[in-house]
Amino acid sequence: MKHLVFLLFCLLSTSLGAQFTYSGVLHQTEAELLYSDQQSWDSLLITEAKMSEKGFRLMDLETAKTEGDRFFWGIWIKSNLGQVMKKLDSWPAFIEEKRAKVEEGYVMSEVEAYALTEEEHQFIGVWYKGSVQHKVWNLDSKEGILKKTSEMADQHFYLVDLDVYQTPSNTVKYIALYHEGAVSQKAYLSIESDLKAFNTDLLQRTKSGYRIIDFEKYTENEVTYYLGVYRKGDYPAVLLRDLDQDSFFGHLDMSEQNKLKLVDLDIDTNDITDKATAKGDKGKE
Repeated sequence: MKHLVFLLFCLLSTSLGAQFTYSGVLHQTEAELLYSDQQSWDSLLITEAKMSEKGFRLMDLETAKTEGDRFFWGIWIKSNLGQVMKKLDSWPAFIEEKRAKVEEGYVMSEVEAYALTEEEHQFIGVWYKGSVQHKVWNLDSKEGILKKTSEMADQHFYLVDLDVYQTPSNTVKYIALYHEGAVSQKAYLSIESDLKAFNTDLLQRTKSGYRIIDFEKYTENEVTYYLGVYRKGDYPAVLLRDLDQDSFFGHLDMSEQNKLKLVDLDIDTNDITDKATAKGDKGKE
């Protein structure tokens, strides 16, 4: 791929037999971005150190598990804000670390979580130097995340990152990160169980001047849900959905000619039954 840079040193512990479904949000941006494909946690730590040395910080982290092995994917942005990444073994420990980082002058920018058992969950936080007021919530229902997002907006706190994960009993959990900001930074959350309804909502919001910034696909009680987070913007944006690895990165390679770059990833282990590209801006791909 001519313009897309892969971090080959990230693949130290990659299982070549693992099959995943890739979805992602692309924005037109001048930012310098690097991507790391599936790797183990130990490999991710090596990548994190090398990226920090090169002046990049982790802006998006994704994890998925297959055949007993857990893998991680990352998107890195050139930045002088620095970063700290930590994995905590419980929600209380995660919140304690969040508060400690605030005292040290850091802002949480990314959160990722996964369950080991029903009671034991892992929480990963990424922080950069800054002073933005922020709050993070652990919620367990669609109704809860929609209500909390509305309540936070009333207090001028807006979604910047949302992670959805499941426990072994298939209980769905939502980890939502909100930053305080101006009304122009307001983010909207949409959750649909009907793909056609989701695509219609995506196109309508785009026409209204909003861009998708985060996408999640997950299953609850044998129903598939499509989740989108939107923010005001006038740049071209595209959602790539449900592609195999080769097709996904092939689309990225073609998109780079229009300066469309991957800013958000969603990975799952479901079979690829419906490959599709949902355009956030007509004619931009």
